[in-house]
This record gives sequence, C-alpha cells and structure tokens, in this order.
Amino acid sequence: MLKKKLLSLSILGLFLMGAFHGKSQNLVIKINPLSLAAVTANIQAEYALNEKMSAQLGFFIGSVNLGFGADGVDGGVGYTWFGITPEFRYYAQNKTKDAPRGLYVAPFVRYRSIRTKYEGSIEDPDNAGLVTTGEITASINAIGGGVLLGYQWLFGDVFALDMFIGPQYSQANTTLKASCENCDGTEDVFSESAGLSFGGIGIRAGLAVGVAF
Repeated sequence: MLKKKLLSLSILGLFLMGAFHGKSQNLVIKINPLSLAAVTANIQAEYALNEKMSAQLGFFIGSVNLGFGADGVDGGVGYTWFGITPEFRYYAQNKTKDAPRGLYVAPFVRYRSIRTKYEGSIEDPDNAGLVTTGEITASINAIGGGVLLGYQWLFGDVFALDMFIGPQYSQANTTLKASCENCDGTEDVFSESAGLSFGGIGIRAGLAVGVAF
C-alpha cells in the first residue's frame, strides 16, 4: 500500500510540474522510480550553473517492518533509512546540448544512515556472562563519495531521463544499543543479526525521471 501511494504521489507531482514548466530548463526535479519498489522516496534537484556545469542535491528516505524476528520466528525487524547526496556535474561541450543535457562526469559525496531494531542475544558481563534476549538497535552511519559517468536527455525540453554509473567508496561505523529488563548499559550485544554495512568500495548506478523548468 505504501509503495502504491509513493508511486502515485510521485507521478502526480511530476505531471503537475510539467504542466507549469517554464522555458529556461535551468532546473530539473527528478525521482528514482526504482527506489519506489524498495519503499524509498528518492528525489533529486539539479540546477544548471552555466552552459557546462550544474549542481545537484539528492535526498532519500524510507522504512519497512518485517514480520519476523532475528531468529526467523518471534518478534519483528524494523528498518529506517535516509541519505543525502550533493553532486557537481560537468557536461561535455556540445554545440547543441547545454547543461543540464548530454554526457556528464559527476563527482559526489554521500551520507547514509540506517537504523534497525530486532530481537537478539545480549550478554551481561556483570552477571556471570548471563545471556538473555532483548531489543537491539543498530545504527549504521556512512560517509564517502565517488564519481559518476552519465547521460541526461530532455525530451521536448520538458521531461528528463537521467542514467548514470560509477565507483564509490565509503567508511561506516555501527553503534549498538541493548534494551532489556535488567540492562544497565554495560551489556555485550551479539550483532550478527544486523547483517548490514555501507563501508568499502562499491558501484553506484541508477536512473531518474523528472521535469525540467
């Protein structure tokens, strides 16, 4: 149901913006339709600085709750995530295509955060290593950057299609917090159930559709 609402609102917003677009095409508002399948709202705003360069700011947010616990039987696992991506684009010189159109190279930085809650094992060193179960909150934060190679089309000077791919690197840290009946903050948390990491080398790729003003 949430995915359908996100898709409907995003498509409606794009068509409304297209109905009132101007002729300068200096601003492009886009969404990533693939993110909607992952219950994530992903929006980018790109502004042409001159004939060759533009600046873009992207933002995404989403959440989901799975109906099973860390052991696959009891409880539930909830995820909440968000991120922000500032980006600078240099468009290849072309006599017929000025920014924000055509082939581009785009260095970017990216901050991402995800928080997950699940039922897991907790060891209390103050009580002879007694192992109990309780709610564990894992917060994972990552910051990094990379560079993209992409191409953006403006059909009829109104509707945008943006495709890109490139390497990225990020460093991440995880903070774990336990909550149980006798927890006092000194417990050791078994983090295998988190199973998430944003760190290291990876590939960023995707597409976006939108409206130019």
